[in-house]
Amino acid sequence: CVYAVKLRARVATMGMEIRLRSQLTRMRSVIAEGLAVAKSNAVLLVRTGSILAFWVFVSSLATRLGPVQAAAHHTMLNIWLLFVLTADAPGVAGQVLTARALAQGRLVYLRRLVRELATITSILGVSMLTLLLALRPYIGSVFTRDTEIRALIAALGWPVALSMPLVMIAVATESVIVGAGLLSFAAVSSVCTSVTTSAFAAVVYARERSVISLWIAIIGMFVLRFSSAAIRVPGVLRGSVGRHAGTTDSSTLSPDAPPKMGEPEPEGTMMTLGGENEKSSSDGSG
Repeated sequence: CVYAVKLRARVATMGMEIRLRSQLTRMRSVIAEGLAVAKSNAVLLVRTGSILAFWVFVSSLATRLGPVQAAAHHTMLNIWLLFVLTADAPGVAGQVLTARALAQGRLVYLRRLVRELATITSILGVSMLTLLLALRPYIGSVFTRDTEIRALIAALGWPVALSMPLVMIAVATESVIVGAGLLSFAAVSSVCTSVTTSAFAAVVYARERSVISLWIAIIGMFVLRFSSAAIRVPGVLRGSVGRHAGTTDSSTLSPDAPPKMGEPEPEGTMMTLGGENEKSSSDGSG
């Protein structure tokens, strides 16, 4: 209120008119937008925090198994992160393009996008699996001369490599969910997944006391993450859940309609994840 009064007095001295009510309305709008952004950030913070808490818990269990198993675990964890971070690019692209497609009501385009995203991440996952299996006998020699640690690193190569396709498709599926605006669902499912798999990791730690068993629990976490996200994908593709649910813009689906202002690709084309514009079947090119 003090700001609005001061602003009104300042503008009055400049010979312009201003309405106090309109300024208060604008301030309320800004505050509402700020609260919405804060809420989204808080939800994402809960999601990220729950996932990181699981990794910290598993690493603490691996450390308690002794220096040999701890060294092997952290070595393979770094190798795993090196490969998994390559999934960030298609994941971020899928999140942004999903949000834009839903905002424009382009459900046909969204289905095509999800198919391409699944194809790209599947190819990446299989490629990384093959590469890791090929490098598995030699990874340990890069980091240590200890034969026991090298043997354990080679043994860990199997679950780490086999997790790659699952991790890639799970990241892609979650990007569609986040892009659709289902942030609360993503946060709740991440918390439930982290708690469940942490309990499972504690059980296998008590029974097996093996770092390989801990990596089985890590694979289980991504199974749950993929499953929970995949449940909501059909609703997103139908436009019945998520951001702008139930809205479709027929002008974006009609080849005869003029393009919208700010539309990055012309009508009759479809932007793929590869960055190329493909002609749709509506222009007769198949």
